[in-house]
Amino acid sequence: MVKAYPAPKPRHPSLAWVAYLYAAVLCFAAIAALMGLGGFDFAFIAYTTPGLPVMTVILAGLAIFALPFLASLNLSILARFLSALFALTVPLALLAYVIYLTTESLVALDWSVIAGCACLVIMGAISYVALDGRRALRFSKS
Repeated sequence: MVKAYPAPKPRHPSLAWVAYLYAAVLCFAAIAALMGLGGFDFAFIAYTTPGLPVMTVILAGLAIFALPFLASLNLSILARFLSALFALTVPLALLAYVIYLTTESLVALDWSVIAGCACLVIMGAISYVALDGRRALRFSKS
């Protein structure tokens, strides 16, 4: 039987708000990306998510499955491991996908795209350290 364990106390409680902000950004990005798959048109706002629909769904799934670790939910050891791993790799996967989209000339690489990717990488790293992600990647209860 799989047992859920409470999340360990944050390693740096003063930086725990970054993890919640990072979770909110990932949630918003996943919802916006999935809404734009078929094209979104509402209240004079219209956009379509560029690139491959399969990659968009995979990246949105990674972002969604990173949320339990970032929200410090009660999880099993395996679920905490996977969620922490996804929280760490989502910004790098998004960066790789943005690089792919720029090589295919689907997204213009300008300062806002670079700054957005850099912010996600920094927020992901701070969240990982603040919530003691190394402990979550060790497969231990404590």
